Amino acid sequence: MSLNALKAASMLENKVARELWATDLKKQAAKVHPQVSQVVQIVVAEVAAATGILTTEITGKARKQPLVRARHFAWFKLMELGLSANEIAGAFQTDHSTVSKGAEKIRAVLEPQKRGAQA
Repeated sequence: MSLNALKAASMLENKVARELWATDLKKQAAKVHPQVSQVVQIVVAEVAAATGILTTEITGKARKQPLVRARHFAWFKLMELGLSANEIAGAFQTDHSTVSKGAEKIRAVLEPQKRGAQA
């Protein structure tokens, strides 16, 4: 497993790193012109840097598990930043229900961790 893949796995599991990354992304997104495509580019670039997966693979149609997980994570982060499933679907040329389901899969992984940290 590559160093970037280990960092990505750790980020998904590490609440503090996730929150810091989200805060940093929100700051970056606030500086960018509010066009959806630019926000999408920033998030996809961040996910690509964290996972070692090419941005073209994240935005592409391939269905290999690491690519899909990175794509779903990007959708999850975009939804956290306030983009709608329709806006994200338009940027990724897919259906809004696909985006919602993918983001929900990431949320389902992260929610138990969040509840466990609060206990």
